[in-house]
Amino acid sequence: MTGLARIYLNRGHELYEMGLLGKAEEDFSRSLAQQPDYGPAYHNRGMARFFQKNYPAALADFDAAILLTPDQLPPYAGRAMVLDRVGRKDEASKAYAAACKLGWKAVCKE
Repeated sequence: MTGLARIYLNRGHELYEMGLLGKAEEDFSRSLAQQPDYGPAYHNRGMARFFQKNYPAALADFDAAILLTPDQLPPYAGRAMVLDRVGRKDEASKAYAAACKLGWKAVCKE
């Protein structure tokens, strides 16, 4: 990860933790402008957007993160939460199953 991308990403984390979701989203976007192939930054921006109830943008970010980091659990979990929240239950169920396979045991159906 490049220096400037990391700076924006780290500051975005701090802003997110402070509850400044719009500002965090801006910094995650700045990080992605510097390094558009970094999946975790898409996930982080997706979370900021999710909690701002910008579900279409959050879903797009989680999908981008999945394309870039298909073996990572967080974007699958985010995708499942968005789909569940917007009432797309069948798709949410599939997303939860994918998250289960990657280790999110709380959503696994026995």
